[in-house]
Amino acid sequence: MVPPHAGGRPLPVYGEGWGGATLLPIESIQPGDWVLGHDGQSHRVVRVIRRPYRGTMIGIRHEKTDSTLWLSADHKVLAKRRPRSLGGHNDWSGIPQGVRGRSRTLRREMTPPERKLWTALRNDQTGFTFRRQHPIGQYIADFYSRDAQLVVEVDGAPAHSSEEALAHDQARDAYLRGLGLEVLRIPAREVLSNLEGVYETIRHTCHLQLSVERAEWVEAQDLAVGDWVFFGPQRVAARIAELHTQETEEELYDLEVEDAHSFITELCVVHNCGSGTTAFVAEQWGRRWITCDTSRVALTLARKRQEEIDAAIARHADQETLYDQPFVDRKKVRVTGPFTVEAVPAPVVKSVDEILEPRPEPANASIARSGETLRQTEWRDELLRTGIRGKNGQSIRFARLEPLPGCRYLHADGEVVDSAQGIVDSERKLDAKKRSTDHYPLATNRVVVSFGPEHGPLEQRQVEHAWQEARMLVPRPKLLIFAAFQFDPEAAKDIDEMKPELAGMQFLKVQMNADLLTDDLKKKRASNESFWLIGQPDVELRQAEDGRFVVEVHGFDYYNTKTGAIESGGADKIAVWLLDTDYDGRSLYPRQVFFPMAGEKDGWAKLAKNLKAEIDEDLIEAYRGTVSLPFAPGEHKRIAVKIVDDRGIESLKVMEVEA
Repeated sequence: MVPPHAGGRPLPVYGEGWGGATLLPIESIQPGDWVLGHDGQSHRVVRVIRRPYRGTMIGIRHEKTDSTLWLSADHKVLAKRRPRSLGGHNDWSGIPQGVRGRSRTLRREMTPPERKLWTALRNDQTGFTFRRQHPIGQYIADFYSRDAQLVVEVDGAPAHSSEEALAHDQARDAYLRGLGLEVLRIPAREVLSNLEGVYETIRHTCHLQLSVERAEWVEAQDLAVGDWVFFGPQRVAARIAELHTQETEEELYDLEVEDAHSFITELCVVHNCGSGTTAFVAEQWGRRWITCDTSRVALTLARKRQEEIDAAIARHADQETLYDQPFVDRKKVRVTGPFTVEAVPAPVVKSVDEILEPRPEPANASIARSGETLRQTEWRDELLRTGIRGKNGQSIRFARLEPLPGCRYLHADGEVVDSAQGIVDSERKLDAKKRSTDHYPLATNRVVVSFGPEHGPLEQRQVEHAWQEARMLVPRPKLLIFAAFQFDPEAAKDIDEMKPELAGMQFLKVQMNADLLTDDLKKKRASNESFWLIGQPDVELRQAEDGRFVVEVHGFDYYNTKTGAIESGGADKIAVWLLDTDYDGRSLYPRQVFFPMAGEKDGWAKLAKNLKAEIDEDLIEAYRGTVSLPFAPGEHKRIAVKIVDDRGIESLKVMEVEA
């Protein structure tokens, strides 16, 4: 590398030697310097990128230098790999015992042409090590060079002229080439009459085998001693002499050069930005990035995390204006395609920052499925402050809500305010602070809470484990509340179908407002509606006379906070409901969609008007109701009904279809 800022000149082109080039540490390279690329040409450095790295570094030293080159484990190197299992001093496992004995016999009984050629190939005279009568699989090669991956066969005219012999040779060559070896066949008469020419042909073929054209890109961690790498303007092949491995944490350097291969991801596009982690790391590593999202919560989180990115963009990036001007065809009406498949979000992994630099957390015995989280303390305080909103202005209020030591899946223990009185006896309030663990308030007011994970749905096993822990409490709680951002369909089914008589307590589902993910941005008010009581869908599945099935939605069954009983609610508050007639247990694919609250000019009627086409009035009217169209059972013999009420609260009902 020659730095122009130091008075140097560009590197010479391929074939002119090194000229005034020199080797320098990569941290001293600057944009505008010239470096040697893998193609043997000089290239100008456009950008030098530094990024933090924590992991394995691979040190490579080849036989033509005393210096060691250190690369990250996933860095790719142009190399020619040496065969590992074709027989040798270290590995004969793939060679049958009988073939090995045959090879020793053939070494003692070599033909005159073979003996003459061996005098020219032995002792590395070509620069490559050859073995004679070497077994490879079920065959024995006359001469074999592991470094050059070359097989040399000396063919005598009588033994290789018949059709049977030619067919055998073709099958043999196909097998060897399938192992990545090159086969060179030389007539025996050429060896006897023109040994020098045969020697040069073999030497040239060996060097050709180690040319760049026959190399491949290999990750540094996959290289081994004996593999070949290439260096210098002539791209000379050199055998790896030493490999070192070292765990480290330091800055890593990447170069972006003109007209040459780059290991840098040039553009990172994220269609769901989440909390902005990918964009944040991409900016730190010098990548260009684009991120977008439709969620107000996600965008708020991303903006908060990317406070310094705008300044960085202003310093380094060129401004671009993007236009989207599709061709307009007034003769066609553009409508939506099939309904999108909706799946429960999968749990996500922790960010790089959280893994490398774990934040200290206060002592908290509550451990959710995703592990300990500071959020549970915040959610518990918010739940105590705001309570849970129910139907028709009802609510569940808490007199106290405290951590529950000794439990893994129950994260809060509290006392609900009696709705009929509006308050709890003053004696209970005054005595709450000095109450011991074996002297709880009346069981009729006791409630325990299990929070779902911060990322991902509340799963079925958490419901089971939380119930097991709640049954062990004395006195037994009246309510077991499951609060989460999303519920796994099977978990929601277990909560809805568990009867108080069987469970010994009432199970309740509570929807947590997504605004809780931006707790540091929202004001802490008692009027916040952070927790919503989710009703249980009241769905009927019946079989029609023609053998097909019909689903009717009667509404929601709501928990009455005053009486403590489950009461049926009408279908007048259902905004939309969706029916998957062949639910696979993983994702909801709506095959019928209904808008019961839609007016005559809304919903499907509005779409039909925009299409300016003939419509089936009966079908449009049916899709405004609460009874589905007849359908045949699907492959999975299971249906799923998703209902959204007028508050926007979603609930899922899964039912088996028994013909």
